[in-house]
Amino acid sequence: MKDNEWGYDFDFFIARIYKSNGKVDPVGIQNYRNAVEAGINTVHAYISPDFKKGDPHQQIWDAMDAIEKAGMVPNTNIWLDIEEYDWSDNQDDNREFIAAMVDCGSDLPPDVRMGIYTSYKNWDDIVGVDWTYPAYHRMLLWYAH
Repeated sequence: MKDNEWGYDFDFFIARIYKSNGKVDPVGIQNYRNAVEAGINTVHAYISPDFKKGDPHQQIWDAMDAIEKAGMVPNTNIWLDIEEYDWSDNQDDNREFIAAMVDCGSDLPPDVRMGIYTSYKNWDDIVGVDWTYPAYHRMLLWYAH
């Protein structure tokens, strides 16, 4: 996107499309649509999972349905935002939940990739640093440092 009021070129945007309260984020969906319409070259989205709501598959499909209706562009990355917020104290339960979300990645359109956004501390606290299930599924990693 060029020639904007700030005098900067924007070529990347990421929108939150699912909130950690277990609901699609309508503001984030609109922001996604606005970024695409503004001509930003790379537009991605992220999902903040809600462990307490359960049904990780449905959370993915609700988010994907909303973004597809908004006019999802090819080569969109969908990031799972794995940060400390209302996860179980049991790492095995968290692993099972995240693994179910990761497994949905194989059902996404072929030009959509799923990735994990996290930090060492968050990952260690939530699932333990020795858990590498997403890596075996060749997921992208956005490492917050």
